[in-house]
Amino acid sequence: MLAEKVETVKEFDWALSIGFDYFQGYFFTRPVVVRGRQIPSLKISCLNLLQETQREPINFEKVRDLVKNDVAFSYKLLRFTNSAFFAHQTEIREIDRALIVLGEQGIRRWVAIAAMIGLAKDKPNELIAQSLLRARFAEQLARMAGYSDASNWFLMGLFSQLDALLDLTIESALQQIALVLPVKEVLLQTAPANNRMACAYSLILCYEKGDWDQVTKLAQCGGVQASEIGQAYVQSARWVSEVTAQSGS
Repeated sequence: MLAEKVETVKEFDWALSIGFDYFQGYFFTRPVVVRGRQIPSLKISCLNLLQETQREPINFEKVRDLVKNDVAFSYKLLRFTNSAFFAHQTEIREIDRALIVLGEQGIRRWVAIAAMIGLAKDKPNELIAQSLLRARFAEQLARMAGYSDASNWFLMGLFSQLDALLDLTIESALQQIALVLPVKEVLLQTAPANNRMACAYSLILCYEKGDWDQVTKLAQCGGVQASEIGQAYVQSARWVSEVTAQSGS
C-alpha cells in the first residue's frame, strides 16, 4: 500500500504502524537542521569520495586509496563490477582492476550512487530512491533536449536532496562537495533565467506534485516534448530498481 502526502514524522510513524509499505510526501525531503551538528564519520567517508571524483581530471590513485580504506565501498565496487551490468568471463577480485573496467565516467557514476546510498543509511529508503529517480529522470530530459553529455543533469537530480540527507541547509550541504558551478546554481536557485537545466529541475518538482499544466509549460522551456515525459519517468523508475539491486545497496 502507498501512503501519499506524508508531511510530518507523526504521519510517517502512523502510516508505518498500520501497515503501509510505500510512502510519498515532502516529509522525506525536509532536512532537520541542527546547528553545530557533526557529520558522522561514515558520511564523511562518502563525502570525501564524492569530492574526489568530482575533480577534473580524477586522481585515480586517491580514489583507489579511498575505496580500499573503506570495506563497504570495496565490497560494493567488486559486487557492482561483477554484476549483470558487465559481461566478464572471469571474476574481478582487485580494486584496481574494477576501477579500470569502469573508466573515468563510470567511476564518477558508481561513486555518486554508492556514496549517496551510504549517506542515506539513517534515512527512509524513499529518500535515496527519490534522489536516484530525479537523477535518472533529469538525465533522460537532457538527452530529450539534445544534450550528448547529460552528466551534470544527472548530478543535479542526485544532489537535489543533499540537505535532507545531511540535515543541513542546502547551502551548507553543497559546500561539502566540489560540484561544478552550473549544477550549484540550479540547486541554489541562482541560475540564469531560462536556463534549461533549471527548467528541467522545476519540471521534475512539478511532475512529482502532479502539476501537469506547469509540466507542459516547463517542457517547452527545457526543450523537450511534453508527450514523451511520462515514458521517460517510467523508464527512470525501472532503472532505479535495477541499479539499487546491482550497486550493492
